[in-house]
Amino acid sequence: MLSSAIAEDVSSREGVDLSLQGLYKQTMDENRKMTTKNHSLFHIRLWGSIAPSGNIYRLNALIAERLKHTDDLWVQLREIAYAKRDLPGMPGKGASIEDNADELFKALKETKVRNCPASDSEQSGTETGFKPLEEFLGTKAEKFGPQWLVWDPLLMHADDDERATYKKNLFVSFVIMAVQFIAPLLIFVNQWNSETNYLMDGHLRQKFELRELLCMADTVQEALTMVMGVLFLILVFIIVRSYVDSEMENLQKQSKFCLSRWWTFPNASINAWCCAMTCVILPLLFWSELRPTDIVLDALGLLFIFTLDDLAGDALGYLDTDDTDFQRMAVWHTALLYQCPVHLTHLVNPQATSLQDIWKIHYDSAGHLLNVEDKVCITRLSNDPGASESTQLVADNPRLVYYKSRTEQREFGQVAYLGIWTSVKVLLQIMQIMVPPAWLILSQPCYGPGSGN
Repeated sequence: MLSSAIAEDVSSREGVDLSLQGLYKQTMDENRKMTTKNHSLFHIRLWGSIAPSGNIYRLNALIAERLKHTDDLWVQLREIAYAKRDLPGMPGKGASIEDNADELFKALKETKVRNCPASDSEQSGTETGFKPLEEFLGTKAEKFGPQWLVWDPLLMHADDDERATYKKNLFVSFVIMAVQFIAPLLIFVNQWNSETNYLMDGHLRQKFELRELLCMADTVQEALTMVMGVLFLILVFIIVRSYVDSEMENLQKQSKFCLSRWWTFPNASINAWCCAMTCVILPLLFWSELRPTDIVLDALGLLFIFTLDDLAGDALGYLDTDDTDFQRMAVWHTALLYQCPVHLTHLVNPQATSLQDIWKIHYDSAGHLLNVEDKVCITRLSNDPGASESTQLVADNPRLVYYKSRTEQREFGQVAYLGIWTSVKVLLQIMQIMVPPAWLILSQPCYGPGSGN
């Protein structure tokens, strides 16, 4: 569209100076604005510094956890709707519980929140609507699957469009999970049983003879292939080790966010498996290639499998979501849980005479959400009793209590699956030193069996 084209082509705008002096002025202008909190990049950098990078597994973990809160809060809202169905303004006994609950939610969006610490109004401190509850009650969840299952039935969005998108996410996730686990395994088995597996061809000792060590290749093409193989082995090890380091950092960040453990486990195990197997397979795969271009294609093929779960990858392009979007969603989700009550009844006015005054939501002067008895309300993510409220989320032990529902409490801040990644890191450190020279020595022999001489 014309408007979007004009917005993108900023260099053609009137008054834009692209000389060195002009670029210097623009640089200093942005530098000054970066010190303020209203700069466009401020929150992007802030969310990125505390939230883990995104992939399809973490995105599903975020959605699944959000649906659990949504389901629990709607169950409570329906209970309140049934108890308050006779209040003036409610649809009444003749209406369904769902209709009464819908009216309660409409009233919530119109209620006045007093002394709101995040209010736009600096004078009154009053907000219309309560965003933490609106976030989770703004959609509905329904159980999918037989109720007799030992584990909890899968939660889905009640809205048709949202449910269809989520089902597609789940389907694509399981396909990616299967590919990332099965593909490296099948490639490894195939290459291990191949004739070019010089570890198992029965002539391993002869390859360490002096004349074999001094002879790297018979032809120029073989020499080039070997050089390319060594370079790509080194490069891929660097890429994979960098990814392992970033995942270990992400685990630290991930522990401070409210994500479903059902999806964080395959995120760690499948990706760790893919990292380890990529580095194990490469030397076996390179031995079967006769041209430098084949080496490049093999490396890129394995790296493609390795990055399939990335949000920015081609397989997940339909999501139109990147790391920045995921990090923003994760931070918002966790921040809103900090002000979301565990029990909805704590915000319901027991002396309400009509639907309009059924919600009683207010804060004290210190910014604490209060219940109807004017005591500090227990929220779904709250400070541990006795802990300092100024403790940073990025601290080693933020001392927070996390409630997934009225009846379920989960440990918060524990770094899980670190042992998996630590093992992979140690393995890669050893392989990075040993594999390239070993691969070079064991490559196509110049003498003896398999050499053609």
